[in-house]
Amino acid sequence: MAITEKQIIENWNQWGLVNKIPIKFKGSLRKRHMTVIKDTETRSVWRIDVPLSDGSFPVILKIYKESAFNSKQIESLLYKNLKDTEINEFIPVIYDIRIISAVNETWIFMENLKVMNKKQDFSPEDLYKIVSRVAQFHAKTFENQPVANLITSIVPGFQTERRSQHLESLKTHLQQARKDSFLQPLINQYCPHLFELAELDLDFPEVIQSGMCLVHGDLHLGNICYDEKNKNRIKFIDISAATFSPCWLDVVKTVEFTIDNRPEWADISHKIRRKSIRIYTREMNQRGISFTEDPGRLYRLAYLMTVFEKELRRHLMFILQGETRLIFPQILKKISLFSEEVDLI
Repeated sequence: MAITEKQIIENWNQWGLVNKIPIKFKGSLRKRHMTVIKDTETRSVWRIDVPLSDGSFPVILKIYKESAFNSKQIESLLYKNLKDTEINEFIPVIYDIRIISAVNETWIFMENLKVMNKKQDFSPEDLYKIVSRVAQFHAKTFENQPVANLITSIVPGFQTERRSQHLESLKTHLQQARKDSFLQPLINQYCPHLFELAELDLDFPEVIQSGMCLVHGDLHLGNICYDEKNKNRIKFIDISAATFSPCWLDVVKTVEFTIDNRPEWADISHKIRRKSIRIYTREMNQRGISFTEDPGRLYRLAYLMTVFEKELRRHLMFILQGETRLIFPQILKKISLFSEEVDLI
């Protein structure tokens, strides 16, 4: 069911949101102050521009609807439990969280932030700042930190039933790809060992033993934000896919997804990757966390762990359904390259 402006106004008034945002607002909230950003079967996202005498104060409202009520509880629970800990510097300021049990909805009112994927002048230097920030986030939620027990009581671990299902689904798609007139030649050209690699145990012990922390799980630039007044104040949003997992999984998602979607970086991708690994390792070392294995090897193994479960599986699924995926050859090339560099082929 679609969320309406009338519902938002009623709940805003009933819950006293005017007293929970960091401004003085004496007027009334009207429909014209609201803009829907996204409205799907599972969630609705709104921007509420609270009127001031000299402008407006933006508030983001995120609503998980009944169809996503159970599967998306992780995000609201993390926000609720971490907002008063030192981890709050990495998540949006939360003004209020309400669970409406009668209709199985979760309403989250939070600060408005600028999203990195809309930053026009985004550069490798911006990526390095993000990697540094990811390391700080990981170090504060690492397995030896006091907050780790709280986190593990909320989020699932790494080796979930869902991961197993995804890897089984991948094998099904690969069997279909063997018979596909488009995919089979493409795989043979860019990654001829793909089918053999998919049969390996992709839970590499070196990566798992390198240390666990709160892993965002979907850390692309659309879920990384900055404050326009302080661009070093980087925060992470949409943490509904979070797990307590090997730390390197977030790093490879952020770096490789960014590289893949910026063809102009192709010639310097090796340099960007090396520097990102170096920055992440240095930041973790400064916080008392060191890696016994070569960080470059951990990075490549972590990429293979996540790409087979997620990106490769999704791309195969979409292509088999007749959709075009332009970066698919890049993913195949990278799987082949990284597998060779860590002696899997």
